[in-house]
Amino acid sequence: MRICHIITAFGYGGAEKLLVDLVNIQLKNHEVHIVYLKDEPLLLPLITGTVQLHKVNLDIRCAHNLRKFIKILNPDIIHTQLGHADLIGLWASRNLKAKQFCTMQNIWFKWNWMDYLIFFIYSIIFNTVAKNCKVIAISKSVFSHVEKVLKVPNSRIILMHNSIPTVVVEKSKEKIREELYIPSDAFCVLFVGRLALQKSVETLLYATKELEGKIENLQILIVGTGVLKDKLENLTKELEISEVVVFAGNSNEVEKYFASADVFVLPSVFEGLGMVILEAFRASLLTIATNVEGPKELIKDGYNGLLFEPKDHKKLAEHILQIYRNPELRKKIGENGYRSYDNKYDIITYAKQLEALYLQ
Repeated sequence: MRICHIITAFGYGGAEKLLVDLVNIQLKNHEVHIVYLKDEPLLLPLITGTVQLHKVNLDIRCAHNLRKFIKILNPDIIHTQLGHADLIGLWASRNLKAKQFCTMQNIWFKWNWMDYLIFFIYSIIFNTVAKNCKVIAISKSVFSHVEKVLKVPNSRIILMHNSIPTVVVEKSKEKIREELYIPSDAFCVLFVGRLALQKSVETLLYATKELEGKIENLQILIVGTGVLKDKLENLTKELEISEVVVFAGNSNEVEKYFASADVFVLPSVFEGLGMVILEAFRASLLTIATNVEGPKELIKDGYNGLLFEPKDHKKLAEHILQIYRNPELRKKIGENGYRSYDNKYDIITYAKQLEALYLQ
C-alpha cells in the first residue's frame, strides 16, 4: 500500500511519537509518506527506515497545494492527525479514491470558545466531503466526543488506544542520572510534555512550594518546551523554588528520564489519553495524574497510579509526600503500571489492528 500520513507538525508530542512508532512498522511492508505543515521535523532521526517526508506550508494556499500533492502521489490511504492536518487534509482529499482515516487525539484544542467553532467545522467536514472517513478515537471519552459532539455515526468510529513500543534501557539508574546531571540522592519528580495551557505545569510548581522543607533533596525535572516556558520559569522564581526545579528542554531520549525518576506527574486539565502515562507505565514508574478523561481510563486509583482533581496542588503535594515516605508502595504501584502497559498497549498490536482497518 501507499500510505500518506498528514500531521500538523513533526516535532515533540504524543501524536507525533505515535506516528514515528507506527511508521517504523509500516515501512517494512508499505510505501509511507509523511506530510507535515509547519515547524521543523525534529523526530525524523527516530525513523528507522526510508520514509518520504514532505512539507506543505501552513498558509493561505495550503489546501490547494496539499490537494495538488495528493493527486500526484495517488495514495491508497490518507491518514490525518491533529487539528490543522485533519481539517485541511480531509478537505484537500475530497472526492479522491484514497481511503480516509482520522485519528482524534483530544476532546479540546484551546479549552475556550474557539473549540466550539472548531467542533462545528469538524462536524460539517465529517458529514459532507469526508462522510466515508473512519475516525479512530484514542479513548472512550474521545469516542463519545466524536459521536455526540462531532456528529459522526457510531459505525464510522473505531476505539483504538494509543500504544508505544517496548524499550530496553540497559544502563543502570545511577549511570543514567550521572549522564543527565541528576544528583544520585535526589528524589526526582518528572514531568514530560508541552509547556502549554492543557498541561497545567503551574499546578506542579505550586505543589513543589507546598513540599518545601518536607522532602530532602527534592528535584522537579521538567522535560519539554512550549509557549508558556518563560511564564513558568518566572513563576518558579516568584515561588522561590528555582533551586529544585530544572527545565531540561526537549529530548529524543525521554525513556532515559523515565528510567531515572522516582515519580511521574501529569497535571493536565484535559487529556485525550496521555501517552506519557504509558511511557511511565513502561518504566515501572509510579504515575500521579489528574482525574480527567483519558488518564482516568488508564489509571485505577491506588492500583497502578494515583489521581487528583485538576489544579488541586495541595492534593498533588500530599500524593508526592505519601509515596516519598513509602518506597514499598511506590514500587508496588509502579510494577502494577508496567503490567497495565504490557497487557494492552504495545505498538505492534496497534499496527496490526490499523492495517486490518486499512485493508477492509
